[in-house]
Amino acid sequence: MTHTARIYTLRPPPLGPALGCDALDGTSELGVIESCAGAAPLALWREENPLAVDPPISPEPGSPPLAIWSGWVAQDQDPRRPSIHTWTGRGWDELMGLCDRLEPVLQARAQSLLFRPSASHVLSDPRSCLTFFNKRPSRFGLLLDPIAMLTVSMLPDAGDHLDRILDTLLDRPETRAVVVSDASAEGEQISPAPLGGGVLAPGVLDRMLSRVLESGRPVVLLGDAPSQLGVLERAGAATVEQEPRNP
Repeated sequence: MTHTARIYTLRPPPLGPALGCDALDGTSELGVIESCAGAAPLALWREENPLAVDPPISPEPGSPPLAIWSGWVAQDQDPRRPSIHTWTGRGWDELMGLCDRLEPVLQARAQSLLFRPSASHVLSDPRSCLTFFNKRPSRFGLLLDPIAMLTVSMLPDAGDHLDRILDTLLDRPETRAVVVSDASAEGEQISPAPLGGGVLAPGVLDRMLSRVLESGRPVVLLGDAPSQLGVLERAGAATVEQEPRNP
């Protein structure tokens, strides 16, 4: 079945050594998750740890949503890496505190914020995402990234893990878009790779893409879109929304 996909790109792709974090002090440049069809941006993107510095919210009412990682409690010796406290009460409390501070600002400015989960962050798996969205109002959404939720030990059974992630989160109303990528393994870390340029078996990758496309959720590619469209077409998305032409 052929699907018409709403495709967006995030460039440059977040390829930091462990967590894709370029700045921990609020100085990272603001990126744009932009439409391949010339439509409005899906979201703005900040490449940093929001549990280290509160992300600034645009003062313009109705601005595009801000997308950020769900954050981690940093190790003292290496702030790019999470400490064990990320997955304990401390990490959860820090994320809830961040939301408590941002929620009234988002409400007043009619804006929303999208959290992107990762196996290394507070929102690390389907259960933690469900728990979070059962507690928070609609100003917060999910930029689902199935590959980022994998660990190296999950790769031999990646298809089963991806199915579980999608079964739980793909159709949730909080899921605003889905980041799709391949996976590469560097030591104990999973890093994103362009579609077809990683270690996932083609059948596993195609199944994930097909399910995302069937859901109708916007698709976010990491990096150059044209080079990855062939993989989407193979998975069933032969049509991409085109930029409207002037009469």
